[in-house]
Amino acid sequence: MANQGSPVTLYFGVFAMDTESGELRKSGLMVKLGDRELQLLLALLESPGLTVTRQDLRHRLWRDHTIVDFENNLNN
Repeated sequence: MANQGSPVTLYFGVFAMDTESGELRKSGLMVKLGDRELQLLLALLESPGLTVTRQDLRHRLWRDHTIVDFENNLNN
């Protein structure tokens, strides 16, 4: 996943995210996430207190050669 090396668990509110396995838990219960949702969450968690631009997210979630309705997909 996002981490190279030892596993890192990030805690926020009632959630815990294991960055190595990609597991998200809410109050200990597993929350299912799709790959894009997981990548979006990781992008936000990796930049605490910073602005993550829509363009940064577009590049991370859909590579430059991918044609998608980016604005609609990201909004959803």
